[in-house]
Amino acid sequence: MLLKLGGTSNHPQKIIDWGCRALAKTALYGKQIVSAYTHRAPRYSYFFGSSNGGRDALMAVQRYPNAFDGVIADAPSADWTDNAFSWLWSEDAEFGNPAATIAAAKLPAIQAAALAQCDAKDSTVDGVVNDPRLCRFDPSVLLCSAAETDSCLTAEQIMALDSILSGPVNPRTGQRIYPGFEPFAVATPTFWDRWVTGNATVPGGGHALLANHFFANMVFNTDSASFDHTKVNFDGDVALTNRTSIAGQWLSHVINATSPDLSRLRQRRSRPGCAAYAPAMQLSAIGAVDWAWRLQPGAELRLSRFAPWCVPRQRGCWIAALNSSAGSSLGTTRMVRHVRTWRIDQEQAQGARRTGARIDEGPLPRPRVLPYRHPVAWPRR
Repeated sequence: MLLKLGGTSNHPQKIIDWGCRALAKTALYGKQIVSAYTHRAPRYSYFFGSSNGGRDALMAVQRYPNAFDGVIADAPSADWTDNAFSWLWSEDAEFGNPAATIAAAKLPAIQAAALAQCDAKDSTVDGVVNDPRLCRFDPSVLLCSAAETDSCLTAEQIMALDSILSGPVNPRTGQRIYPGFEPFAVATPTFWDRWVTGNATVPGGGHALLANHFFANMVFNTDSASFDHTKVNFDGDVALTNRTSIAGQWLSHVINATSPDLSRLRQRRSRPGCAAYAPAMQLSAIGAVDWAWRLQPGAELRLSRFAPWCVPRQRGCWIAALNSSAGSSLGTTRMVRHVRTWRIDQEQAQGARRTGARIDEGPLPRPRVLPYRHPVAWPRR
């Protein structure tokens, strides 16, 4: 969801409410409503959000540690301002040159080639890339040797794909703005066909919609219908975007949930619990875990309390931050239940991380538990 405001200067409070304030107010008033009807205060409070809601969950951990006893952040778009440049970069690569546009019909060939190159890098050929950092897919293997078909790419399309996978960079300095997207699940329905290449429902792709609305309404104070995304540059406009003034605050401070400082959470005696991540259509899988890698020393995210997880073909990713009476495990229907029942005891935490889960494809086998700072993927059977 993205606000369509017709310009930030006219509605700064709405952006503040959407960015951070509404979360704390909703938690406060929600607890008051529960207390009014049950005649007692809630014993525990939990937050489960996806995408922008995942950003809200991390906002709660970082700014409102007393609002919830545990949160589940599903595919958190925490670094919204820099992430927006990845959407814009994807839009430029896919639609900037008609000859470079990649049709959705080519996505199965791209995914198959990516898995063929990278699946074995984790020593297990199972249709899943356990750690995408171990393998940089080279799309040149898909170059058409004769007439173009759905099983190959033209030279222009290969350049576009490589650009999307590499992610946005500053053309002057070469500095990376945000990580690129991964190719290992691009053929999954509603992934790239909806967000990158576009389909009948979203002809221009979801990345284009998100980028155009964000930059038009929150940064350049104009109408999204007439906004020309090609006017945004990947140099000075990065700082301009982050420092756009919203009632005297930087936009990045209002809407980003990227602080690695969890000291306020520790002061409450809360402890971050286990974390889970998976590829998301609108987010970079690597970008989604960067926050975890940047946590300040002493943030109490050791192996017994924190572990990254990758769930292949899942439409989101999780981070769970928990207090002394909560915990987390994977499973679309059982996550909150495990948040409620887990204890911070290390043995119980390890047990929770080994609990089975269910996503779209049905029950999954137990995960491979790897050391801290290594993502964990569940093999697809």
